[in-house]
Amino acid sequence: MKRMFYKILIIFVFIITFTILGLITFLFYIQINDYKPVARDLLPIYGGTVEKVYPSDTLRLISWNIGYAGLGKSMDFFYDGGKKVITKKADYEENLEGIKDFLKATGPVDFYLFQEVDINARRSYQDDQMKRLRKVLPNYSDVFAINYKVKFVPLPLNKPMGHVHSGLCIFSFTDPFESCRISFEGNFSWPHGLFMPDRCYIVNKYYTSDGHELIIINTHNSAFDNGNLRTAQLEALRTKMVEEYSKGNYVIAGGDWNMNPPGFDSEVFLNYPGFCVMTIPGTEFMPQGWTIAYDTNCPTNRKLDQPFKKEVTPGTIIDFFVLSPNIELLNIYTQDLSFHHSDHHPVILDAALKTTKAMH
Repeated sequence: MKRMFYKILIIFVFIITFTILGLITFLFYIQINDYKPVARDLLPIYGGTVEKVYPSDTLRLISWNIGYAGLGKSMDFFYDGGKKVITKKADYEENLEGIKDFLKATGPVDFYLFQEVDINARRSYQDDQMKRLRKVLPNYSDVFAINYKVKFVPLPLNKPMGHVHSGLCIFSFTDPFESCRISFEGNFSWPHGLFMPDRCYIVNKYYTSDGHELIIINTHNSAFDNGNLRTAQLEALRTKMVEEYSKGNYVIAGGDWNMNPPGFDSEVFLNYPGFCVMTIPGTEFMPQGWTIAYDTNCPTNRKLDQPFKKEVTPGTIIDFFVLSPNIELLNIYTQDLSFHHSDHHPVILDAALKTTKAMH
């Protein structure tokens, strides 16, 4: 009896030891392969021919988190209360074709700001989505910044997400003279942070015919944190925008802020039940004269706890633009696609650079 007990104990100890050693080995592998971006990194600029932006021109921008074409209307997601991890291959292809069709059908656009664009990930079937977008937008220059690069995401344990190589990008009809990836400071604590995105924003700089610069910023702020990361990221963006404007430049920042804009009421919004998202404090965000542009008639993002059902699935606004005082807001609207291809809707901005001298 004792001999049997000792055999069982030895087997149990062996299993525990093997499991611990396996876990240590796995964490060591992830640690040594961890993507460690520098604070400021110049990005290569692909293509492009137009040299300047003219203040007399009307500018059109579209910001869209395309959800790596994996978060369409039939999808729910485990990290948002759902059960699924990766969408079906047929649904993925349908989502991507729908995204491409929308871009083809859209009128002349000066700048596209995309978030969650995969270039090699299990969740998007190792498809290089930048190559796909370049075929749809052949006359544009583009830049790409990594914000999520992990060798293997082990969650959920029963069906791991696997490897991820993803980021955000800007396609622009005018060729930027400089593009930079700027890291947000901070991340989730170890080891959780090893498997989470390394958040950043892109700053593109364009010459204008009046001797100033147009600054286009594409951001994708943190989600699923307790608010501390997003608060710090917001302050970093605010500092950068005010700094560029103080130089006499024009500034437009857009993207997926993962926060409601100032003054947004999450409890009273269209016919969609509101869900709780951190709201930007209106009095502390931007100085007087800046414009926060968003469309109150349509949600930009939906909750992923279940497949989309119109007027049932909770929706909110977390995608919007911020304009410096020397830029005139002409129009802002969200294109309602019933979340067919992504868990976000595209947001379209029309604006113009004011011909008067930049205010300070």
